[in-house]
Parts: sequence; C-alpha cells; structure tokens
Amino acid sequence: MSRKGIIFLILIAFIFFVIGALTIASRFEDGDILGFFVRISALYGFLMMAMAVIMTPFLAEIKKVFGKPFLTVHHIFAGAGTLLATLHPVAFAIQVMDATVFLPSFRSWIEFWALAGRPALLLLYIALCAALLRKRWRQWRYAHVLMYVVLLFVIVHANLIGSDFSSFWIRLIYNLAFMAVLITFMYSVLKKVRRAGIQGGAQ
Repeated sequence: MSRKGIIFLILIAFIFFVIGALTIASRFEDGDILGFFVRISALYGFLMMAMAVIMTPFLAEIKKVFGKPFLTVHHIFAGAGTLLATLHPVAFAIQVMDATVFLPSFRSWIEFWALAGRPALLLLYIALCAALLRKRWRQWRYAHVLMYVVLLFVIVHANLIGSDFSSFWIRLIYNLAFMAVLITFMYSVLKKVRRAGIQGGAQ
C-alpha cells in the first residue's frame, strides 16, 4: 500500500471516530445499546456504500493507491456497507418488535420519502445481485447503477427522520458525501460520453 493509501485509511478512521463521537454526544441514553447500534449502523453503512460508489470511476488510481486490485478494495467497502445497511433495519425491527419496518409505505408522498430506507434496501440487493452476476449477464451495469438511487433514497430518508441529523455536523458530513456521489455520477457519465466520442471519431 502506498503512502497515500495509508493516509486515506487514517482519514477514514478519523471520520468514523468523529461520527461515532457525535452520535454518542447527540443522544445516547444509558444502557440503550441497541438504539445506539440502530443509529451507528445506518451512519457507517451509508458512508461505506458512498465510498464504494465514489471510487468506481478511478480503477487505476485505486490500485495504485492501495496496492490491491480495484475490485478487492471496492468489494470491501461495498460489502461492509451492505452488511451495516442490512443490520440497521434488522436491529430496528428487534427494537420496536415490528417486522413491517421492512415494507415500503405508499400511504402518502411524504411518508414514502420519510421511510425511503425501506425500498432502498430492496434496490440495494437488486444492485448487489447484478454485480454477482456480472460474468453471466452482460447488461449487469444497468441494474448495478441502482446504487445511486439507493443512496438518494437513504439521504432523503435520513434528512427527513434521521435522529442524528439534528446535529449540524452530521447533516453537513452526510450531505457533502452525497454531493460527492452526485459529482462522481456526472463524472462517470461524461467519461463514457467522451470515450464513445473518441471511438466514434476513430471509426
């Protein structure tokens, strides 16, 4: 691993430490370990998935920085994010003893977006399955791009009803992270358009 890779990992660890500290400082009732886990799994899960998405256009750079193949690094972040994103509703369902927390709500437009984490979990697994089938399904990228929709649903859900988003710093960090995801998406699109133009010109 390069020096830049080590610095990057230290920076990630520092960000995670700050988020954990802010989460404890904002609202942590004595003995409410499960409630704390519900919140921290959502926060860490979003960041891990966002990082996995942000690194997508930088295959060569990631390999150079971390000294590992892009897919290895990408899958570590994506796998950890998926696990935490799954544990968040599972822990919440246990906390409230209600399995309906996994079901999307269509009772109103506002409620759909307030509970948008529910359909986001379903879309997450569709995107995950598409990636697992990449060697057998040539069009897998069209389903895997749902990850951008997943992160959109999650950030709206978090801004509307996320208990930790009452903290200015938490709100700032996560909305900036989502802006970075959007910039990555636009960069990826422009990169593909430019590549298609070069190939078309060569013909």
